[in-house]
Amino acid sequence: MAFQFWGFFWVDRSNASGIFRILFWRDIAKETELNHTKGDFLAPAAHALRTPLASIFGFSELLLQRKPNENAHAVGWSFACLYDRSAAESGREVVLMNFSVKYIFRRIAGISLFLFSIATQAAVQPDEITVGVVPQQAATALAKVWVPLLAEISQRAGVRLNFRTAPDIPTFEERMKNGEYTIAYMNPYHYTVFSKQAGYRAFSREKGRKLVGIIVIHKNAPFRSLSELTGKLVAFPAPAAFAASILPRGEFSRQDIAIDARFVNSHDSVYRGVAQGTFAAGGGIKRTLEAMDPAIASQLRILATTPAYVPHAFAAHANLPEETLNKIVSAMQSLDKDDVGRHLLEPLSFKGIEPAIDKDWDEIRQLRITLPVGKASASDR
Repeated sequence: MAFQFWGFFWVDRSNASGIFRILFWRDIAKETELNHTKGDFLAPAAHALRTPLASIFGFSELLLQRKPNENAHAVGWSFACLYDRSAAESGREVVLMNFSVKYIFRRIAGISLFLFSIATQAAVQPDEITVGVVPQQAATALAKVWVPLLAEISQRAGVRLNFRTAPDIPTFEERMKNGEYTIAYMNPYHYTVFSKQAGYRAFSREKGRKLVGIIVIHKNAPFRSLSELTGKLVAFPAPAAFAASILPRGEFSRQDIAIDARFVNSHDSVYRGVAQGTFAAGGGIKRTLEAMDPAIASQLRILATTPAYVPHAFAAHANLPEETLNKIVSAMQSLDKDDVGRHLLEPLSFKGIEPAIDKDWDEIRQLRITLPVGKASASDR
C-alpha cells in the first residue's frame, strides 16, 4: 500500500510551552496505480502515433513533386487513403472529394506537425534519451534527417533516442545551459562553453571533415571581395553560431571591414534572405548550403571561406551512464560500415561518425572567444 504524509503545527503564544501538532495520513494507492497506467498507455500510444508519419511524409513528397494539375485524381486518391486505408487495401471504392492540392498539402502538414509534437514531446519515458540538435535549419528539415538516423542508432544500440531541437539558436543555448538534453549535437564554441557550464563531455564528431565558415552572396551580385561589402547588410544565424557567424565576422574584423550585421535564427533563414535580396551577404557552412533547397542554393555563390577548425561535437551530459554511452558510440561508429547506415548519413553529408575526446576542442578554447549565449545573446542583438 502507498501512503502520503503531511502535517503542520503551531505555537500557543499565551503559553510558550504549548506546541500543537496535527498529522495526516492518506492512502494514495489508487493515484499511484493510475499514474502507472498512464505511463503504460503513453509509451505504446507514442509509438503508434509515430508510425503514420512515414506515410504522411511520403504522401507529402508526392504532392511536392507533382505539378498543381498533374494527375490530380491520383493525388486525391492518395490523400483519401490516409483516411480509409482499409478501403484502399481491400479494393473497396474510395470516395473522392474536390480538394485542391494546396488544401490537401495544408491538411497533411497540419496532421504531421500535430502527430510529431505529440509523439516526440508529450510521452518521453524515463528510459528514453533526448538528443538535442542545434537548429541550423528549420525543425521540420532537421526532423526529416535526424529522426530516421536516431531510430537506426537506437535499434543498433538497444536504447531509445528521441530527437529534440529548439525554435532558434539562443533557445537551444538556454536549454543547453539547463542541461535539458541527455546528448547534444553542438557547434565547437558551444561545446567549449557547455562542457564547462553544464558538464557535457564530447564522445564523437563527424568523420574526416573540418568545419569551414563561408560567406555567400547572390550569384548575380557584383561583389568580388569582402571589402566591397563595407556598410552592407550581412546576415548570420546567431551571435554564437561558430562557423556561420563567429568565424565570418572574425574575417570582417581582421580585414577592418565594417558591416551591418543582422541575426536571423538559422542557416536556412540566412540563405533565403540573401537569395531574396534582403541581405547583401550571409554566413553559413558548406554542409547546410548543400542541404538547402536547390531552388534557393542555386541562386547563391560562395564569396569567401574561413580557416578550418574541428567540427561539431556529439556530447553527453554527465548523468548518462557510461555503459549506455558506450553502446551509442559503438552504434554510431558502425553506420558507415553498411549501406543502410551510409544512406541515413548521406542527407547530413556525413562520411561517418568517429570517436572524439574533450581536448580535440582545445584549438577553439585557444581562440579565447567570450560571447554570451542563450537569452543574453538574444538581448544583445
